[in-house]
Amino acid sequence: MADLSRCIELIRRTIQELSRYEDGRTMPHHILEFIVLSIELAYRELLAHDIANSLSQSQRETIETVRHCYTVIKELERGHYRSCSLSVTIVYNGVGRPRYDIPESSLELLLENRFTVPQISHLFGVSVSTIRRRMSELRLLVRSYYSTVSDSDLDAIIMGIQELYPMCGNRQMQGHLLSRGYRIQQCRIRESQRRIDPYGTALRKLHVLNRREYSVPSPLSLYHIDGHHKLIRWKFVVHGCIDGYSRRIIYLQASNNNKAETVLQLFRDSVSKYGLPSRVRGDKGGENVGVADYMIQCRGSGRGSFIAGKSVHNQRIERLWHDVFQGCLVIFYKLFYQMEDQFLLNIEDDIHVFSLHYIFLGRINHALGQFLEAWNNHPLSSCHNHSPIQLWIYGLCEQAMDDIDQNALPFFGIDWNGPLTETEDEEHVHVPVVDNPLTPEDYNELCHTVSPLDPSDSLGVDLYLNVLQFICQKLNIECD
Repeated sequence: MADLSRCIELIRRTIQELSRYEDGRTMPHHILEFIVLSIELAYRELLAHDIANSLSQSQRETIETVRHCYTVIKELERGHYRSCSLSVTIVYNGVGRPRYDIPESSLELLLENRFTVPQISHLFGVSVSTIRRRMSELRLLVRSYYSTVSDSDLDAIIMGIQELYPMCGNRQMQGHLLSRGYRIQQCRIRESQRRIDPYGTALRKLHVLNRREYSVPSPLSLYHIDGHHKLIRWKFVVHGCIDGYSRRIIYLQASNNNKAETVLQLFRDSVSKYGLPSRVRGDKGGENVGVADYMIQCRGSGRGSFIAGKSVHNQRIERLWHDVFQGCLVIFYKLFYQMEDQFLLNIEDDIHVFSLHYIFLGRINHALGQFLEAWNNHPLSSCHNHSPIQLWIYGLCEQAMDDIDQNALPFFGIDWNGPLTETEDEEHVHVPVVDNPLTPEDYNELCHTVSPLDPSDSLGVDLYLNVLQFICQKLNIECD
C-alpha cells in the first residue's frame, strides 16, 4: 500500500505541475523532463503492484491510461527537444543568395541577458555581420539595453548597496544592480565605487583570488549541495545548492533547523523550477539523506545519482560559502555578537532565541535572496565575463552529452586544486528546536503587530526588542 500511495502522490504532483501551463505558456524542457520521469516512475510502481496483487478490471484500465499518458508525453518531449534549440530559417527568394531569418524574440532574449554580438553569432552558427544586419533590420541597439541613470543617482544606489554588502566588488556590484533592474556599463560602476569609497576600492584589490579550472559537461549535469553553519551559534543554518557547470545558485535559504525534510523540500522546489539534475554531490551528513533517496528514486541506482563524499571534495559550493559569508552573512554574524555584548541577546534563553528567529530569519532570507540574484547576474572573470545565467542559457543551447565514465564517478565534480573547507566533516549537525512560547491567538496578534521586514534604523534590533517585550507582556514576566 505504501508503494501505491507513493504512486498516487507522484501522479497528483504531475497533474498539479501540468495545470500550471493551462494558460498556453510553453513548457520549459526541464519541467517536461521532470513530468516524464514522474509518470514513468508511477507506471513502473503500478506494474509492480499489478504483478504482486490481483487487480480489478477498472484498476488495470487505470494502469493502461497512465501508460498511454506516458507515451504521449514522451512524444511531446522528443518534439520539444527538436525545437528548443536556437535555429535559423533559410529563406530562398529565387534571386541571389538565400537569406538567414533569425527570430526577433530570440535576439531580444539574448540581448536582454547581456550576450554580445559575437556570442550570439556563435549560438546561431552564423557570421557576426549576419547578426548585425538582422539587428539593424529590427532596429535593435545594444546601447538601448543600458540604463540611463545619472551619475549622482547611480552613486546613491551603489552607496545603498555598499552599506548592506561592504565587501562587494565591481563585478558583484554589477550583479546587484542587474538584480534591481539597472544594467550599467562596468566602467561607470568602477568610477562610481571609486568616488564613494576610494579606500575600500583599493583595499578590495589586495584580496583578488586566483580562479581554478573546473569542468562538467552542461547545466543540470551536477548539482553541489551543502549546509553553512557560520550562524549555528544562534541556531540558524543556511542550505545551498549550486549548478556545477554555470555556477548558478539554485537555492539559498536559511532555516532554524537542519532536518532532511527541510533540505528535501528545498531541492524538490528547485526541481519544479529548474529541472532534475543528472547527479548531485554532497557530504555524508544526515540532512542529505532525503535528497539522496529522491535522486536514486528518480534517476536510478548504480550510476552515481547522488555522490556522497567529504566536504573537501565539494569545492564548488565551499567556494560559494566564502562569498556568501563575506558578501551577505557577515553583517548578521557581527550584529548578533554585538547584541550579546550589549546584553540584548541571551542565547541560553529560548524566548530571546525565538524572538531573534522571528525577526531575523526573514531578514536573513531577504538578504540571501538579493545575494542570489546578484550572484546569478554578475560576470565571471574566469568565464570570459559571462554571468551564471548566461552560462546556464549557453549550456542548455549547446546540449552537451552527459557521458561520464562509471569508474570516474567518485571523482566527478572534484576540483583537486580548489579551496579546502574550514571545518571537519560531521555526520549530522543537530539544531535544537525552539518552541513558540505564545498561544495561537497571541502569535497571530504578534504577526499583525510586528513584521520581520518592517523598516529599521538598527538593522532589525529595534524590531527584535519589540517582539521580546510583546512576549514578556503576554507571559507576564520581566524581560531580562
